[in-house]
Amino acid sequence: MLGKFSEELLKNRYALSAILPPKQKVQQFLDDLIELLFPHFCGEYEYFAPEDIEGKFALLARDLKKMLKLQLPGRKDIGTISDRFFEKIPVIYNKLLLDARAIHEGDPAAESIHEVISAYPGFYAIYTYRIAHEFYLSRIPIFPRMLSEYAHFRTGIDIHPGATIGESFFIDHGTGVVVGETTVINCMMIEAEM
Repeated sequence: MLGKFSEELLKNRYALSAILPPKQKVQQFLDDLIELLFPHFCGEYEYFAPEDIEGKFALLARDLKKMLKLQLPGRKDIGTISDRFFEKIPVIYNKLLLDARAIHEGDPAAESIHEVISAYPGFYAIYTYRIAHEFYLSRIPIFPRMLSEYAHFRTGIDIHPGATIGESFFIDHGTGVVVGETTVINCMMIEAEM
């Protein structure tokens, strides 16, 4: 039907040096991870033992490795990148608790930290930033931007994965907020508790 144009498209597809993971897989990874960290985000409590959570982390690690192998063919350190990312999850989780608490304490309309986590677009944007930032620091190309663009689409808040943002970060009424790659935001430290 389109003959030469189809041939040209196929040629261009093979000429690309990086094949990106499907957006849906990237988005699913991000949403599955927040569900695991904060089950009240989506309302499903399907984990009853630490082994259940470990199993879900293993599935997420498998999915991450598949996406990175697709994007970075020939890289031998994909397993190491994935392992390092998941080793940092407890630190990221604690930062997110500080962020949720800062939002709760900074917004008089917020009734609880649980409300902030489950209903505030600013929290989702910060969550995505903290995840994408780890991949940015590992020098993974494009993947962190795919994560941040998904949060931008969902929340109207655009935080570049390369920005430097301290703990206890709070965005209120975030639609239209843009935090660029070279931005440095130092925040007040508060103690995390849930």
